[in-house]
Amino acid sequence: MRTLQRKPIAWFCLTLAIALASWRALHAHPTPLARAAATLDDAREIRITIHCEVTCFILGAAPGHLSDDQAAMLELLTDDELKDEIERKKEWFLGELELRVRGDEGTKDKLITPAKIEFPPIKDIRALKPASVEGFEPQMLPIVITAKLPADAKRIAFRFAQDIGSVVLTLQSEGREPIVEIITAGRVSSALPLPAPIAPVANGTASLPDAPAPDPEEDGEGIPQGVITAGQFLALGAYHIVPEGLDHILFVLGLFLLSAKMKPLLWQVTAFTVAHSVTLALAMYDIVRISPDIVEPLIAASIAFIALENVFTSKLKPWRPVVVFGFGLLHGLGFAGVLSELELPREQFVPALVGFNIGVELGQLAVIAAAFIVVGWFRERKWYRPAVTIPASLAIACVGLYWAMQRVHWI
Repeated sequence: MRTLQRKPIAWFCLTLAIALASWRALHAHPTPLARAAATLDDAREIRITIHCEVTCFILGAAPGHLSDDQAAMLELLTDDELKDEIERKKEWFLGELELRVRGDEGTKDKLITPAKIEFPPIKDIRALKPASVEGFEPQMLPIVITAKLPADAKRIAFRFAQDIGSVVLTLQSEGREPIVEIITAGRVSSALPLPAPIAPVANGTASLPDAPAPDPEEDGEGIPQGVITAGQFLALGAYHIVPEGLDHILFVLGLFLLSAKMKPLLWQVTAFTVAHSVTLALAMYDIVRISPDIVEPLIAASIAFIALENVFTSKLKPWRPVVVFGFGLLHGLGFAGVLSELELPREQFVPALVGFNIGVELGQLAVIAAAFIVVGWFRERKWYRPAVTIPASLAIACVGLYWAMQRVHWI
């Protein structure tokens, strides 16, 4: 009977050991999202510069997952062979690309054919940099696309090649605040407003038209832009935890492993949530800003500390929620690094912060729910602590210490 009781625990520990033993899994930082900057000039020409992992795209690798075998394949290709492959990928990229423009309300969308597409030079595509763990550092290179928009275009929607992953799009135009939108891989963006064209007058100068420009507060379907932003950043926050945030996942698992009851766990999770929400907001508004070189090693150390405390104590001490709150402040600064890179306009700060925080909480709850499904049934058993809490906490502590040393460049 005892053997049967321990089988789920054995499977849990085996699964955790396999995950932690995977060298590539020890790379905790999320893969950077592709970024696209679209600018529109007075001649109604739009220029889209997409920074993405072009080398991965050309070799058919998922963003952030270029293997040694694929890198070796790149080395074997001659320049002429690589040029041919680039041309094929250009055609594929253009086939996946959609630029949909819309005029007055009720009119049908028009697909715009790009006038030109440029890939990076071959020497940049070949320039791979090994990561501190297995694989290669993400190499964000530019793909530049230009297209001519019709004069009556008032809104535009974008779709990019699914193989480059999700894209953070910034639409910039003269005299307007930029609009930032996250486009899920392979999906079409909302219909973003374009400025009205500058109208020529008799004396050869130009003036703005009398008609008002489209309202940037709505996407053309009656949905406020703030709601769209919040929804997109909710998805980004959840994705930043599951599957991309292995360091945050291990921290939450460390909280889960100590407490056999739900109430103490909720106290810890609440303290963590409040703390990272505070510092995320402060960092986004430039009130608090600390270098990632300091924050990232401390986040790793916080994972190790929580896990080691699980080993040396079997009960929730009064100071534990306070310690978790302090570590939550650190994790909030780590989350801020994700949002600050997007260079959001001020009017999108609040919906982005709210959506991102909700997404992070949903991701954390998903981790806790998954842990409950796997081992939650056995948390009251006497053998739970020696069979699950201690070995799992030791494994998490080892990973946290490894990351801490890695992030201060000791290994």
